[in-house]
Amino acid sequence: MKLEEIKLGMVFTFGIRTDLEYVVVSLHRDKVMLERITGRSETSNRHMYGYGHFEHSLTKLLRTMDEKELFAYQTKDPVCDQEKGIYRVNKDIDTLLDQPAVREDEIIRILEIHWDDYRSYQGEQYKLEVVYQQFGKEKNGRLAFYAPEKMGCIRWFWDNFYKINIHQ
Repeated sequence: MKLEEIKLGMVFTFGIRTDLEYVVVSLHRDKVMLERITGRSETSNRHMYGYGHFEHSLTKLLRTMDEKELFAYQTKDPVCDQEKGIYRVNKDIDTLLDQPAVREDEIIRILEIHWDDYRSYQGEQYKLEVVYQQFGKEKNGRLAFYAPEKMGCIRWFWDNFYKINIHQ
């Protein structure tokens, strides 16, 4: 891919690690700033690459993000640290239908993470919805958490789930 063709929001994989996806968050004269969006680490997820990196035959363009999603990565929104994958449950989580829906130390696969914000009589509210699969069970489950601040939902997520990196 030529330097003129690279645009903000493009999502790529590089080399044989097709499980690691990167988004272009800024363009510079001789480099591109990328943010890792899958397989995120606890340290740095930002990387600078020269334009020659995009000319390699194993570099693949996957998609282009919309402006709202790209903005979250450009501003280092902590919601970006939540991703699909395999997680250990840190403590029992109850729902209205199941007590508990998932148990402490259970291993689950998080399939989807959805965000919604809305206005209620209490003001602006955020909703974090997690769609998960329990190993050995056929149907998927849903967990939802509501808070007046986005960070409240993020804290709930990290208080309840621990990401297991299966590629180490």
